[in-house]
Formats: sequence, C-alpha cells, structure tokens
Amino acid sequence: MIQHFSMRLLLAGFTFFYGILFSQSLKNMKILDAEDGKPIANTRIILPNEVIYTNDDGIALVPEQAKNLEVSKTGYQSEKLETIVPVLKLKPLYRDIQEVKIVTIDIRKLLEDVNRSYTKTYYSKPSLYNIIYKEKNTYDNELKLLMVADAKFWTESNFYNYKYKLRNEYEKFIQIELNNIRFFKSAPVNDSLITSTTKVGKSDDYIGFIFMNYTLKRLVDHINFNGSKSSGRIVNDDGEEQTIHFSVRTKSGVKLIGKLLYHKADKVITHLEIEYDQSEFAPIKLKNSAGEEFQFQPGNGMMSLDYYKKDKKYIPSKTMMRSDNYIIYKGEKHRRTFDRDITFQTFSETKEKGLANRIDVHKNMWENVPNHEQKDSKIALSKEEQEFINEK
Repeated sequence: MIQHFSMRLLLAGFTFFYGILFSQSLKNMKILDAEDGKPIANTRIILPNEVIYTNDDGIALVPEQAKNLEVSKTGYQSEKLETIVPVLKLKPLYRDIQEVKIVTIDIRKLLEDVNRSYTKTYYSKPSLYNIIYKEKNTYDNELKLLMVADAKFWTESNFYNYKYKLRNEYEKFIQIELNNIRFFKSAPVNDSLITSTTKVGKSDDYIGFIFMNYTLKRLVDHINFNGSKSSGRIVNDDGEEQTIHFSVRTKSGVKLIGKLLYHKADKVITHLEIEYDQSEFAPIKLKNSAGEEFQFQPGNGMMSLDYYKKDKKYIPSKTMMRSDNYIIYKGEKHRRTFDRDITFQTFSETKEKGLANRIDVHKNMWENVPNHEQKDSKIALSKEEQEFINEK
C-alpha cells in the first residue's frame, strides 16, 4: 500500500529558481492521440544517449538537431523518427477491449518467472544515472508544493536489497546527489494536521517502488495472501510484445488493477503500472499535537515503472508514484495528494561505490544542499505548474 505523503509547507511564496541553461538549442515536441487529438503525458522519447518524457500537456523539450528518435507510450504504436517533428500523433493499439481477442494468462507465474531471472535480463551492476527528480503535492485539489531538481542517482545493482533494508542501510544500495534545484515553491496551508514526511528512508514503498524487483515481489505477495483472487488477460499481441491487464483483490480489501508490457523473446517486463484502491479501508482515529482528535482515511495510489533495452540489458527510464489520503477534522474532509516522478535521463556503468555528496536521508529532498552542477536537463513544466511558479 502507498501510505507516504509529503506536505511539508515552508514560507509562503518562498521560491528557489535556477535558470535553465542549455548548451544546445531546444524545441518543443508535442505528442497527441491520433484519434481524439488529446495530448499524451509521459510519452517516452529515446535519443541515442538520453531519455526524455513529455509533461502533463504532452510537450517535451528536445534538442533541435536530435537524430534517430524512438517514441513510445503504453497502449500506442511506437514510432521511429530520423529527426524531430513539432507534432507527432500516435495511433492507439486498441480502444475497446471487447473488440480484441482476450486470452487468459497465469499472472502469478509470469511475475515469478520474471523475478526469478531478474539478474539475467535487467542490468545488475553498479550504475550511475543523471536524473530529474520531481515532486508535487496538492491540498483540496490545489497545487501547494512543487520541486524539480537535477540529481545523480547511484545504485549498487539496480536491485532492491532486502538485506540492507533490514539493517536500515538504504545508502548501501541507493544514493542520490542533488545537483540543482531548478524549481521549488510551496504555498501556505492553514492545517495543523500536516506534518513533514518526505524522507528517503521513511517507508519501504518510497524506496522500493523505484526498483522492478521490489514491485514484482510486492505484487506476488498480494496474490499469495490467503483468500486473494487474481486474474490476467492478454489484450494485445504484436508478435514481439504482449499487453497484459491484471487484477488482484485481497481478503483485507485491497484492490489492485494493473497493466504490463511483456517482451516474449527476452522474457522481461518493460512497463508495469499498478493502481491501488483502498476505499474499503475504515478511517483511523488519530490525535494532533494539540490533543485534538481527527480521522485519517487512506486513499488510492498508483505506481509505474518504464524500462528499455540498452546493450542487451534492460535499464530504467522512469518511475512514478502517486498517492492520496483524506483528513476528517471538525466535520470537514480534506484531500491531500503526493506525486513523485524520477526520469533516468542518462546511464553509465561505474566502479564507484557511492556518491561523495549524497543527500541526508533524514531530511526532505529540498533541505539538502545542492552542488550546483549544471546539467542539460530539458525540463518542461506543464501550464498548471508554470502558473503556480509564477504566482506571487
């Protein structure tokens, strides 16, 4: 279950903004649905040495001279381009599942098989990535915090290490070093129930959902719970890759709805997306620092992982985490949300055993001191995010 929420709100209107310095000319590239013309968020654009994603408005900043682009999004036909185009329309693979031949599949066996051969298919040696770290929070459906930063990401093996986790030594297999905080702004919220919880080591899911092996094991654990029911269906098969929808319902009331892309020849999952429905959970009675009673209601959540093949092994390109909850206080109900995106822009093998200036896991991300190393991070804010940053 996702139960991590970050609503640490600082001084009103306090904004850090480091200008985006690019060493090359950039152009907007907009990705649209070919049938309804709507923008497609989180579309992946793979360049020869870099990965870029579109924002919520379907826009990505791409180097003007970029060549040999691969554009892909789950549920759409992939496209290969020799050069950048201002607008690209992707064709959906399918619209109505009822019109597609449905083939059932043993989803538990597939997940267990992929996890069992994990180190053979996914890159499993020390790695160094340049990443874009993005976090935003809302309160009663209004954006209240936004942070976008360049960072370095080091991992011992691209693998969630349970041995180090049990010792609370996350830094032995994952480290992050902040480069530049490109955008940071928080707005005030008059709610004494909001507390600071954005710490890297705060929860297993907060770290775990960055790694495919953790997510696979957690999903299998849900399927294996006593009384759980699960199902899997192949809804598209193009000969090389299958699109699979699945669902899990546990006896405790957790409902999981997911989809994945499975590469048949390599026997690897390249995309995994799970939605968590916790609406059946009863509110929990808590007390604030003043001793006042309130109710905490777990909400829903979503996580996803994208991987792509590079030099015969699969490496991450993006991980997303979404969650919400509700506070019922003095008869009023308030909704809070937490969003985190990590885009793995560049990858390199490394012999280093960590990062020299890694963040302090006992602090919020934005409380760590950046090293101000400039990167061509190609950050494109959505219209909503830009308006929030521009507000006084």
